[in-house]
Amino acid sequence: MKKSFLLTILIFVAATIFAQTFKPVNENTSPEAKKLLSYLYSIDGKYILSGEHGDERWLDTVKNITGKYPAVWGNDFIWHGDKDPGQEVVNQAIEKYKEGFIITLMWHEGRPIDNPPFGWKESVQAKLTDAQWKELTTKGTVLNKRWLAQIDAVAGYLKQLDSAHVPVLWRPYHEMNGVWFWWGNRKGRDG
Repeated sequence: MKKSFLLTILIFVAATIFAQTFKPVNENTSPEAKKLLSYLYSIDGKYILSGEHGDERWLDTVKNITGKYPAVWGNDFIWHGDKDPGQEVVNQAIEKYKEGFIITLMWHEGRPIDNPPFGWKESVQAKLTDAQWKELTTKGTVLNKRWLAQIDAVAGYLKQLDSAHVPVLWRPYHEMNGVWFWWGNRKGRDG
């Protein structure tokens, strides 16, 4: 009896220690985002989630080959073309979330010195001079205000998703240590 009681206590203590809950950094996180975070922690080390990015025609191909749809659907807020791709991304994300996908969005932001549509090599992968970078990171300058306006525009789309109760795995300024994007590999205090 004592051994089984001790074993029960040990299992309970171990389960409590290893079933640690992780709180979001933002205390105002939506219930949907908390649920997603909890799910991701619950599958840690147990499952791998597959995903599809940007081209929906591959969803059915994956389903036909594997018998399942990917768990994650992603897209990019890069602006190009003559329509409003940001609103299109929001609409697709809401639709895909309702279909049961986890939503991930990224943003290949065009340089704030350029005007849309942003070319890939001409803007996203182009560089800013040191002087332009200093102006970008100096509050109140023309370039800083243009940059903040771009951020505000994307924040408006993210707000729509928040209002629609769609949690998003958000990746702006990704690969920031790389040399291939205008925002990357900036060292020093203003980097």
